[in-house]
Amino acid sequence: MYAATEYFRSESSTGLFAPAEGSGFSALSLTYPVGVVDQLSAILYRDWKNREWYRLITWQRTYDNWSFYLLGFWNPENIQLYRNQASESRFAGTGFQFMAVFNH
Repeated sequence: MYAATEYFRSESSTGLFAPAEGSGFSALSLTYPVGVVDQLSAILYRDWKNREWYRLITWQRTYDNWSFYLLGFWNPENIQLYRNQASESRFAGTGFQFMAVFNH
């Protein structure tokens, strides 16, 4: 089992000595191996400025060179985590994603 937490603060200003505008995020990450080939993970973010929660749950199954991921997420419609990201985000709102990855 793995657990980690962190706090991130970001501030930016329009000029050298101009007042800065910022935001703060807290994060909690949990990972639990459910067997030899399965693993569950969860990441929870809190946006303190906008009072919003970001949630991501992942199930992973690994066979030799193949890894399969099923992700579920419940996030705000307007993502504030990455300020330099384009306005569209694949993880905005509620949804799921499936990935198959081949490692050689």
